Parts: sequence; structure tokens; C-alpha cells
Amino acid sequence: PASLLLYMAVKRNLAEIVMVTGDIDWIHIHSDMHLASAIYIKQRTDARLFFAVRCDDITRSRILREHLPYSIIKKISALCYEKIKKRYRENQLARFADKIVFQNSNDRDCFIARNNVSCENLKVIPGNIGKPRFLDEWRAVNKSISVSTLVYCGTLSYSKGFHYVLQMLKKLKDKGY
Repeated sequence: PASLLLYMAVKRNLAEIVMVTGDIDWIHIHSDMHLASAIYIKQRTDARLFFAVRCDDITRSRILREHLPYSIIKKISALCYEKIKKRYRENQLARFADKIVFQNSNDRDCFIARNNVSCENLKVIPGNIGKPRFLDEWRAVNKSISVSTLVYCGTLSYSKGFHYVLQMLKKLKDKGY
């Protein structure tokens, strides 16, 4: 799996990574798939770990398992995912992360209940991206006249909407930015 390949690459190249980047203050990840690599870096540097939870995968998996016509094999697989894989990773997060942010308080509260942790290192930063932001009244809010640098941090996949980023960049180029 990709997470194992990343872990092995980080383990092999950490000294060079630190030499090129300098001291690492924070490790910021959005996917628990990369948690082992982040913990490895944290344990070997003075870096702190910041994790952004995108959604409550355990609750989502349980709801889908309970409400969709899953085969018995798919139900067992979902249970294993919920009870073993995701819970283990959540426990690792609770143990090693210095800050964890959630998009809503419900996800945070479920995390607290499952991991018996205090709230002091947990924060809610609402996503607030939705229909109101795409109404005409918001069309001219951004007064920027140039784009010199754009950093995209995300999965380069159709399912994550990367094609929209490419479309937006073409529109900006066509407008002379």
C-alpha cells in the first residue's frame, strides 16, 4: 500500500529531508493513511504533529453498514475497518498528535468518546464551504489582481475535484492572471 511505501521512503530519507528543509516545527497531515510516517518523523525530531480530521470515518462506515444492503462479507469487512483499523489509528492520533482539528463538533465529540481524551488539544474549525459562498453577492468579494504562487495540497484525483483546480487555473490564465 501507498502508506507503507511512504513510510519506507521517509525512514530511508529522513536525514536528507531534515538537511534540505532544516528543523521541522510541525508535521501537518490530513489522512491517517500517512500517520505512521508522521509519527516516525515526530519521534526522531522535535516536530509537533497537527492532524486535520476530514470526516468521522468510523461513524460513516457504521451508518453505511447499517443502512445499505451489504453482503455478509462486506459487513464483516466494514466492522473490521471500524473496530480495528480506524480505532487503532484514532488511538495513535490521540496518543501522538499535539493538535487535532475537526470540521464540526459532532465529529470531535465522537472522537473524544471513542478515545477518552480531553478537549485541550482538539479544536473545531468549521468548513463553511457551501451554497452561500457561491451566490452572486460573493462573486466580486476577492479583489486580488494577480496570482503569483498557488500551492495545492491534496490528492490528485478526479474524486477529490482536482479537475476543478485545473479548470480554475485555465480560467485565470485566460483572464490574464
